[in-house]
Amino acid sequence: MVLSSSHCVAKGVRVHPPAVHISYVFTPIRYVWDMYDVYFGKDSSAGLGVRLLMPPLAALLRRWDVQTTRGVDYLLADSENVRQRILKYYRREAEVIPVPVDTIHFDLTFQPRDYYLIVSALAPYKRIDLAVRAFNQNQKPLVVVGTGPLMASLQQESGKNISWLGWQSAENLKKLYGECRALIFPGEEDAGITPLEAQASGRPVVAFGRGGVLETVIPLEVYLEGRKDFFGGVFFQEQTENSLIEAVERLEEHAHLLNPVKIRAHALQFDREVFKERIIQTITEKIKNRISLAF
Repeated sequence: MVLSSSHCVAKGVRVHPPAVHISYVFTPIRYVWDMYDVYFGKDSSAGLGVRLLMPPLAALLRRWDVQTTRGVDYLLADSENVRQRILKYYRREAEVIPVPVDTIHFDLTFQPRDYYLIVSALAPYKRIDLAVRAFNQNQKPLVVVGTGPLMASLQQESGKNISWLGWQSAENLKKLYGECRALIFPGEEDAGITPLEAQASGRPVVAFGRGGVLETVIPLEVYLEGRKDFFGGVFFQEQTENSLIEAVERLEEHAHLLNPVKIRAHALQFDREVFKERIIQTITEKIKNRISLAF
């Protein structure tokens, strides 16, 4: 058996029968499929030469990406969001096993301090620029953890209410999660680990309402409609400063209704140990299925 873990090339490994190839896919290559314009469109940070070269190269990569799935016996996806992309681009079915998160290592804190938190690579598709502009307007304290190619430009754009901490140790990060008012998550992710880390700390999430967060965060509306007895965050539906600012205000309006214990219990469903059990069970079933087909 070959088990590949892939966001791009790993699933292309050559596997010779009768070996079984199971590939856990984080996403079809995002920069040549659904996020091509973010990386290489006219409003991206890519230079003119790169934008001119990318169309034929992207077409080649798309063909390769689809062709390599033919050597995979079973596809696994880290979220329903990714399962749908696999079906759309590869025309293949995949089984969902949610992404593993070390939720057990985070602690509840019942007295948050007065700041919002971002934990992210500072890359274009993360949309940290949107959060910077929004918090420049509302003047609420924002702490940013992470590094990346946009760090210098984002720092120049940010006001004095925004702090840039760069890389942080696991212990410091745990403290920052536990004491924040909420995690700000302005981009669209395949699954999204940081929203689950925040919730494992009992803290809510303010997120753009697309992608993996739809599967990991119980929104305020669901709670108000009586379909859940807790909520873990507020979604905003447009990637604009006003939409994000309104979502933060909506969270603050309902902050007294938050239940950190239930938020954490929800996040623990995605713990690494749960993932281990599910993937071992799935691999065992796939191998048994292949053996039964062989005989």
